[in-house]
Amino acid sequence: PELEKYVAKPGTASRFILELSSLASNTRLYKAINKDHLVVACSASLDKKLGVTAASRRKFLTTYVAGRHQAKLANNAADALIEMLGDEIGMLDTEIAKLALYCEKGETIDEATVREIVAGWQGKTVWQITDAIAEGNSAEALRQLDKLMSGGQKPIALLPQIAWSLRRLGMATAVVEHREASGRKWQLEDALSSAGIHRPSDIQRAKAQLRGLGRDRAKQLLPWLLDADLRLKGTHSQEGRDRFLLEQFVIKLAKT
Repeated sequence: PELEKYVAKPGTASRFILELSSLASNTRLYKAINKDHLVVACSASLDKKLGVTAASRRKFLTTYVAGRHQAKLANNAADALIEMLGDEIGMLDTEIAKLALYCEKGETIDEATVREIVAGWQGKTVWQITDAIAEGNSAEALRQLDKLMSGGQKPIALLPQIAWSLRRLGMATAVVEHREASGRKWQLEDALSSAGIHRPSDIQRAKAQLRGLGRDRAKQLLPWLLDADLRLKGTHSQEGRDRFLLEQFVIKLAKT
């Protein structure tokens, strides 16, 4: 009641900021704040109840964040940044600032530029991790993972980068499984294309990785990735536990 009264008639000598982990929209306090004041959802994770959708998050990056750095950011570039770095606003803001300095004034930052510039040595290391996983070389995968985390990368940001290529392998495997179950003929190239792998060099790399993984592990990629994502955002979100989870995840994937 005291908060509701204050929100209805706040003082003018100071600024009152109320920070909450949650606030149901059907409460009187929420309605009072929302009527005359500003409710800010301080989270980039998708949450329809908070109004954080893929579209609203993309718009926030392409308009507000890019605008702060006098940059033009394409929609697909914003999606690529989230895919590669996760939804940590501070990290996304930093990378957009770097991209703004790299590009000419007035030039639109596209997806290709993001993947080329933001990935850099980190992107190459992620590829080395996924190759080591496919080869069953857990020791090498852990060495490369340690290199990234020692360089300041957080597990919550690393998982989407590692998952990007593995998810496509999992999707291709799911396509093959579905066609086999329905008695239809299939070509691996078609399954890879359905998963978004089109370039000849990428197709050859994906084929080699799938051979290394084997069918049994490849079938588990999607559920394992989902489980790791949920746990990293829940039970293992604390520092230390997040690293343990990611290392455990890599070992499980690389186990032959």
